[in-house]
Amino acid sequence: MAVSRRSRLSVLALSATLTAGLAGCSVVSPIMTAEDYEAGDGTMIVIDRVRALNLMIVTEAEGESGILLGAVSNRDNTDHTVAISLDGIDVFSDTVTAETTFLLEEGEPVIVDSVPGAPGSMVDVAFSVSGAGSQTESVPVVDGTLPGYAEVLEEHADALENHSGPLAE
Repeated sequence: MAVSRRSRLSVLALSATLTAGLAGCSVVSPIMTAEDYEAGDGTMIVIDRVRALNLMIVTEAEGESGILLGAVSNRDNTDHTVAISLDGIDVFSDTVTAETTFLLEEGEPVIVDSVPGAPGSMVDVAFSVSGAGSQTESVPVVDGTLPGYAEVLEEHADALENHSGPLAE
């Protein structure tokens, strides 16, 4: 069975039209992987090219010790000293190397002495970046209801129980 020249041209024209139409979607719709968004349960704070990502505090109850979860991403080409604080007390302070992401839950946990809100509430956390300023945002407080957060509390139970103050080593 021979395919006519007209049929081939019709198929090519239809293919070209569909390709152009589908490619045009990105012209009117932003490419989401290029946009900052809160991908998890936590809060994102952006200061220039440094970001605190997916910040949240895991605790059993208000007033008890908790663990700060999240990451700090330095998209700049220079190192930056960052600090995260609650009620004016630094719970994390470190230099984050240029073009790297530091996970707060790697190594020793970042302990919050006395979480100022109950699970299910939001607490104000200040994020500061050397030479770029600071910003305060509300961060969720969660408990061990969800299995992933229960694992965090179980894994760091001794650290929570034996913690003796801000930035304790």
